[in-house]
Amino acid sequence: MMKTSINEFIKNNLKVKVLSEDPLMKHMMTSSRLPHIVCSDGFEMSVQVGYSLYSEPKKVAKRYSAVEIGYPSDHEPLIEKYAESFYKEDEMDVTDYTDTVYPYVPVKIVNQVLKKHGGIDLTETLRRSDGLSEEVA
Repeated sequence: MMKTSINEFIKNNLKVKVLSEDPLMKHMMTSSRLPHIVCSDGFEMSVQVGYSLYSEPKKVAKRYSAVEIGYPSDHEPLIEKYAESFYKEDEMDVTDYTDTVYPYVPVKIVNQVLKKHGGIDLTETLRRSDGLSEEVA
């Protein structure tokens, strides 16, 4: 299994659509999308970057220092502290760690998560994303 860092995955798989021809707005008016990541052990998560997302930088870039993770298939302790948490009125934490977004997760942490789960299964990830362009369009 080839070990791919999250920045390599982004560089090779980010689909960007420019939504405005206005030169002053072009950098802000983009839609970006990455395939849903499937790891070798079956763990899955969405990783996204771009202008209106919880990533750093907030644009299409060669490298990112932080990314937005969403909806992992299982509770992952390595990213738990980044989760958008939800509390009841009595301040009890009721966060469903598989049904939330994780803003600005450092790429170093994301790479640790990928390593822990055996790396990205590129064949399965890309197989599942074949219909992505039709879904997003």
